[in-house]
Amino acid sequence: MNQGALRASVRALCALALFLPLCVRAQMEPVDFSSDRWDIRQGEVKEHLGRTCLNGTAFLKDVEFGSGVVEVDLAVDGTRSYPGLVFHMQSPTEYERFYVRPHQSGKPDALQYTPVFNGIAGWQLYSGDGFTAASVFPEGRWFTLRMEIQGDRARVFIDGADEPALVVPELKHGEAKGLLGVLGEPPAAAYFSNFRYRPADDLDLGPRTERDAPPGALTEWDLSRAFPYARVDLEAPLAAQNLGDPGWVHATSEPSGLVDIARFVPPTDGPARCSFARTVIPASEARVMELQFGYSDAVSVFLNGDLLFFGNSGYHQRDPSFMGIVGLFDTVYLPLKPGDNELMLLLTDSFGGWGFMCRDGDAVYQAPALTRLWELPRTLYFPESVAYDPDRDVLYVSNFMKP
Repeated sequence: MNQGALRASVRALCALALFLPLCVRAQMEPVDFSSDRWDIRQGEVKEHLGRTCLNGTAFLKDVEFGSGVVEVDLAVDGTRSYPGLVFHMQSPTEYERFYVRPHQSGKPDALQYTPVFNGIAGWQLYSGDGFTAASVFPEGRWFTLRMEIQGDRARVFIDGADEPALVVPELKHGEAKGLLGVLGEPPAAAYFSNFRYRPADDLDLGPRTERDAPPGALTEWDLSRAFPYARVDLEAPLAAQNLGDPGWVHATSEPSGLVDIARFVPPTDGPARCSFARTVIPASEARVMELQFGYSDAVSVFLNGDLLFFGNSGYHQRDPSFMGIVGLFDTVYLPLKPGDNELMLLLTDSFGGWGFMCRDGDAVYQAPALTRLWELPRTLYFPESVAYDPDRDVLYVSNFMKP
């Protein structure tokens, strides 16, 4: 072999030596559900659609998973079930969860990401963009669920699609590591097979998107400890109830104004629990404030000790299809007095999430670069856009419709 050929062979072998570790790192590690690496919590390993599979819930015993790729094949038949992945599990009550709803195939909430805090899956609090999405699930055959996780972000691909069906811009437990597994609810007709995973810290999930915070969000609250539902009078302020030490803890909401009570307050045993939330609203003079709010599941609203509102927004409480999703869907008008005003909410939870959000409905968003010169009374009910005529020094406002 001449020197030129030898040097070419050496370069090729060096390149191969460098390439092989990359290939090994890029490979998915399969873990068959018949392996003793699984801790099967419920369900069983069985045969379905020509494969050995799991109908149930199981966790890998020897894996602490942070960032990387997880894939598993699913088989469903359209009946009600919630099969999916559990990851970053710190304890049986603290973890991230993603699941599919086969009975909602094609609907806007066919896919769901939700965090679990203190054992409460808050899917009613986490809905819409970044949490739920539409997808269609084939029946009678296996399809792949692929999840890519990088730090505190994730995205989900269904059935080999090139584009993600759901992008999660913020995992609510943040950057974390923990147990990895699958969660099913036998005897529901949902089966897992061909599980594989690959740790990775260099996934490209694209640019980070920031969420706009609504103006006027009430973000600073004190939360009481949890009380059993049977001990609480929903029509009485805290001071009038014999509940003992409230055990106040401070809670700062998310930028949206959402307070997930389960983040801060361990629930009581039993089917329902209550917590009080309080904040102070200062007023320079007497005025009426429009308070927009959302809650799960039921709420009593007190201002300076007076009951102003009670509502029940629990799952199926308003009609058979009512989901109880939290948003700024309700309004109450607060008669503020000069000085400090105590706003107190009594929140009751039984299923699907324990939380609330509030904002000052009179607040107006103003970009930092703008200076407010004057304000028009609410005579334009549905303004859409504004055009300025510098020659006449006139603003033209398009209005969607007359009141």
